[in-house]
Formats: sequence, structure tokens, C-alpha cells
Amino acid sequence: MSVRILSSLLLAGLLLPAQAAEEYDLVVYGGTAGGVMTAVAGAREGLSVVLLEPRDHVGGMVTGGLSWSDIGKEEVIGGLALEFAWRVGNKYKMRHYMPRGPRVWAFEPKVAEAVMREMLKEAGVKVLFRHRLKEKGGVVKEGTRVERIVMENGASFAAKIFADCTYEGDLMAQAGISYTWGREGVDEYGESLAGVRERTPYHQFVVDIRPYDENGRLLPLVSDQPRGEPGSADRKVQAYNFRVIISDDPDNQVPFPKPPDYDPRRY
Repeated sequence: MSVRILSSLLLAGLLLPAQAAEEYDLVVYGGTAGGVMTAVAGAREGLSVVLLEPRDHVGGMVTGGLSWSDIGKEEVIGGLALEFAWRVGNKYKMRHYMPRGPRVWAFEPKVAEAVMREMLKEAGVKVLFRHRLKEKGGVVKEGTRVERIVMENGASFAAKIFADCTYEGDLMAQAGISYTWGREGVDEYGESLAGVRERTPYHQFVVDIRPYDENGRLLPLVSDQPRGEPGSADRKVQAYNFRVIISDDPDNQVPFPKPPDYDPRRY
């Protein structure tokens, strides 16, 4: 009897219909700063929008430790980026006169995320955390068109427009979209400043740091390969690093334990 009951339950489970897809005008995958602003912009234009974030926070690097914005010429910044800086300034209760509003370009991660969450809520964007694209079979296509995407938790989303706003481009890759990485050479599009640069006018320094260990071996992740001919293409990506907020106030510190596999040679 127990075997028959178990068999019936298994058969019933196999016959259950697939989870119906939620439908939106715009599905944004990735809660980076770009993803947040894409979702807000779409919602303000009257689209129904859902923002899917694989982890627990929105804002990407802007709310994850990169708290000093590299802005270049402030005069050219406008739109949602300027609105964000203006809202951050209001959070800090900046009252002195500024021609373009109380904007702030250096901020705490928690303040930046609070502002982004407010912008999403005001625009009516539905935000779902812990929604990660399935590694295989996560994109369902009809011909060249993406019909829906499926998450690891089984949730499914259909839309007229899908925007991959992650840093890794998983949705883009699964959708079969062509892409490139690295630096294009000067000849690719006729850009005089493209490709490998021999020297740049700013932010290129001679660093007095020994790249070898005590045995004369290169430290981990340090390359001794030649930079390449100026103007040539390469297939390299930008180096990764950690940007963290650390306090020297004991009452404001949150200790982080040393990982069991920590190797000081790598840092």
C-alpha cells in the first residue's frame, strides 16, 4: 500500500503544470546602479517593471563600497544620475546654496541604497531579491526573441523587453547575443585613442612596490607579460579589487574574521 501511495504522489508531481510566468512590459535582471536607473526610467514612462536581483541589495558597486564617485566634469552630469546625487545631498541635510541642488558625490553605502530604494518605490517598480537566473535553461526563446526567463527558485518572467543590467552578463550570454570584451584596436573603428595606451596623462603612477616574494617569484595575480603595442587590441578585463567601508571608531566597528583559506601573499 505504501509503495502504491508513493508512486501516485510521484506521478502527481510529474503532472503538475509549470509555474506560470509573471508578465511585465520590462524585466530588469540585475540590481546594479544601472539596473535601478533602468527600472526607474521605464516605470516613469508608464511601463510595468520588475527588477530581479540575485542577492539582497540594490545599487551594485555604488552601494557596496565604491563610495567616492569618479565624476570627471560635474557640469555634464544630468538626468537620473544628478537626481540621485541631489537626493543623497538631501539625506545629509545639506542646506547651503548650490546652483544644481545639494548634490553629494561621496556617501555612505547605506545612504546610497536608501535613496535607490526610495526611487524604486516611488516609481512603482516591483523588486524581488534572491532571484538568480538558472545557469542552464534560464532563457526560453521563440526564434530570436526571448519569451521568458526562469530563476533558480522556479519563478518565471515574461516581458516585451528584457534588460541585462548585471556585471557578468549571464542573461545576455544565455540569450545568445554576440558580445565582446577587452580593448578594441585603433583600426577597429578608427579611434585614435583606442587599444593599449603607452601612457595616460592622469592616474598612471610609478608604484614603488616589489612584485616578487622573498624567493624571487612573482606574487599571485601579478603578470610579467608585455603590455602590448600602443593602439593594439587585447582580450583582457579590468582587475578586480575590494572596496570596503572601515571605521577607526571602536564603537562603530564590525569585526570581520579571517577566512580559513586566507593567504596574505594574495593581498
